[in-house]
Amino acid sequence: MFLYGGLSPWESFYVVEDHGRPSDPLHPSTQWHLFADSHARVFGRNCGLTDPATWLHDYAIDDNGMQVAMGPATLPLRQRADIMDRLRVVVLAHDLEPHEAAVPYALSGQRLGNPRMAGMGAHVQRYFQERDTTGRTTPYSYLLTNETVIERELFTAATTVGLHPGAARPLALTIRQGDSFGERLARGHLSDTERTDVDALLARYATKLEQRYQTLDGEPLRARALADHSFALDALAGAPALAEVLGSELLAGEGHSACGETDALDHTRVGIRAAAELLRHPTHPARYVNVVDAGMRLADSSGGYDTHFEHPQTQAVNTTSLLQNLVDHINEPGENDPTKIDLDETMIVLTTEFGRTPTLQVAQGTNHFPYGYVAVLIGGPIGPDEAGLVGSLGPSGAATHAISPRELRAALLASMGMWPFAEESFAVGDLPEASTEDEGLLWCLEHVLGVTP
Repeated sequence: MFLYGGLSPWESFYVVEDHGRPSDPLHPSTQWHLFADSHARVFGRNCGLTDPATWLHDYAIDDNGMQVAMGPATLPLRQRADIMDRLRVVVLAHDLEPHEAAVPYALSGQRLGNPRMAGMGAHVQRYFQERDTTGRTTPYSYLLTNETVIERELFTAATTVGLHPGAARPLALTIRQGDSFGERLARGHLSDTERTDVDALLARYATKLEQRYQTLDGEPLRARALADHSFALDALAGAPALAEVLGSELLAGEGHSACGETDALDHTRVGIRAAAELLRHPTHPARYVNVVDAGMRLADSSGGYDTHFEHPQTQAVNTTSLLQNLVDHINEPGENDPTKIDLDETMIVLTTEFGRTPTLQVAQGTNHFPYGYVAVLIGGPIGPDEAGLVGSLGPSGAATHAISPRELRAALLASMGMWPFAEESFAVGDLPEASTEDEGLLWCLEHVLGVTP
């Protein structure tokens, strides 16, 4: 789940009551205390949390020795002990304030201009393609975005392949009203004879192209473009199989309500439901699905969580709605619903490009804050022994102990059993704590994931 615009940790996954009190001589009325006057209105009246004693829940001690609580927006998760037992909060930091630079970095772990920039989906797609022995043509990786995201081009990093071949590109789908993609994908406008003729024509073009990539003796040349072209034709021929996987109802509209607001088409809820179905598909399961959460309530700036002018209500609605949608699609112990996510099989990752400032910007808004924010890992390799918190945010709101998006992405590759130091992925130098690849792998497992090999 990519929370576009900047999830605020101060009402969600990182509340230190002793930071930013009104009496603090250096940082008065900041972090959790910044919108203290709004908490009763937003969480008490709008979100139904009338008892302030339920707003905060202590869950970990950070690297500074401070007690960290989860805020009121996390109540949907806190009501599920099985999820809390498998939840790990990771503190991140970097120095890129614009969305245009921070989003690609967060999605890929590489900064703009790096030829190795590739989204997680490309790594996963190629890894499983190369190990497939069934001739599968349907994707292993998907990107689900929606029509409400204003700056949709920012998410090209999620489907960028970097040094991988073009065949590693994930399939990007847009959640929108009245979408006919499934119908077009099934090629229903062509008769059986027409489909056969079209496929034969494309095969002829493919053969002619292959002949151009040969030596005078007829030996084939190594050509990345030719391989990409061949894969594209195979995928086109396999479109009916993909149409069967996606079905006609995968992206069907669905509404949702949270904190006194209702959305007739909740793109995030549809995306989570679709992700669960793709991951649990009985014959062609996805291995990775990236859902872009642009918020049930569009932020005042560029949508999502980008709350420059109105922070309390927007962050509360969007975070509460997102987490309730997740809870609704995660199996409870012993439930075994095939349409829901099983935390023994799937890790849920909540990421964002940065957090929000612990201080006011204008009106009741906050600004971009990459200097200290959080990501959340739920399930998969994260069990009760790995749950908790790694890192810390200090009294100013900036991180005092943190990792970078690059280190997080390397650890996520390792969590899937993928070597994070392949040529197309990351280098040892990307992990400042390691001097060899083996040390880097152990650091990713032990420090970021909390896993003891």
